[in-house]
Amino acid sequence: MINHIPHTVEAVLDLFTADQLQTAIERHTRLDETLDDWEPRHLLAAEYLCLYAELTYPRLLNQRCYALREKLELLGDKA
Repeated sequence: MINHIPHTVEAVLDLFTADQLQTAIERHTRLDETLDDWEPRHLLAAEYLCLYAELTYPRLLNQRCYALREKLELLGDKA
């Protein structure tokens, strides 16, 4: 699991509101894609998005990020 966000990624994500981040996380969680449909860079982007959301809006987005990470198998030893 990633434990830091590059400054460039963080700067871009700072441009979005909590509602926009929530919408993006929920959308990707609901998509009928499997892990095989995601490229490695998309998995990395999802992990950065979740980490940023959890650090910046923990009470609002922690559960949503957990659902997305679970879907993409980004939890525990599967990361």
